Amino acid sequence: MFSKLFGQKREQATVKNFHELYYYNHKQTWTDTYWMGVPAEKCPLDMWIYQEILFSVKPDLIVETGTYRGGSAFYMASLCDLMKKGRIMTIDID
Repeated sequence: MFSKLFGQKREQATVKNFHELYYYNHKQTWTDTYWMGVPAEKCPLDMWIYQEILFSVKPDLIVETGTYRGGSAFYMASLCDLMKKGRIMTIDID
């Protein structure tokens, strides 16, 4: 399955190296991602995809589970404001 998604050995090595750099050097990557000063702790590439989905679907309501520090919820709420469509509800454990 991996080779179908990511091609042959060279592409697989590139994907593997990216994941190692991104997830194992987390102090300079996903834990250092902010939206307007609020920690998002998400991959910026994923956040870009979120905006593409939101723009395409234009949901009335987004439910985010695992809110933690709120940056990704703030990001999606900002996108909803820009589109003048949608709201976000966040849920997390205390």
